[in-house]
Amino acid sequence: MADDIVAACKKMVADANAQLEKYENEQKKNGVKKPASMRTFLSGNPTSGDRTPAQQAKEIVAGRSWTCDGAHEAGAARHVGPKLNGKNLTDMSSLKKAVSKEDYDKFVEVYADAMKSAGLHNFAHKSGFLPNSVDPLHVELPYKNKPEDVEACKLEYAKLTRDGNAKRNDSFEKANKAYLDDYEKKHPKKAGAGS
Repeated sequence: MADDIVAACKKMVADANAQLEKYENEQKKNGVKKPASMRTFLSGNPTSGDRTPAQQAKEIVAGRSWTCDGAHEAGAARHVGPKLNGKNLTDMSSLKKAVSKEDYDKFVEVYADAMKSAGLHNFAHKSGFLPNSVDPLHVELPYKNKPEDVEACKLEYAKLTRDGNAKRNDSFEKANKAYLDDYEKKHPKKAGAGS
């Protein structure tokens, strides 16, 4: 699966960059002296790639993820970010602040088209680019996690937050209340242990 997602992302990046370069050249022809040079890039950040159940649990604790049944665990997700004037950006708001509304809208249009052409979905497992969402740069292929990996992630999260001092992720806590309540019953804290 990891090879498939990388290939799909590389296709998306190549398609988007070709269209963004064309847009930039059209602006130059129309008299814009220094148009914004917008491109996309495939993130090389280790957390953008495949994750073990333990790594996924740490992403949840850090507030960068909200599920143990994620595409990164299945090797089916990556992050494709915006690049402006040769600089990689880590979010859409930085691009939106730095370019004109027309340029930003063009970037969103091109990103969405390239994503669709590559057969990629957003973090909500649906087609379409969600530039204003909680995880807009996450792209994925359809996937299915092993149930044992999902359980291992939940267990690691419970250990980090119940037995360790890790901060709890409210969204994850609400969605997994029954599991976490059961964990606490089976693993009661000893007197004098941390909160």
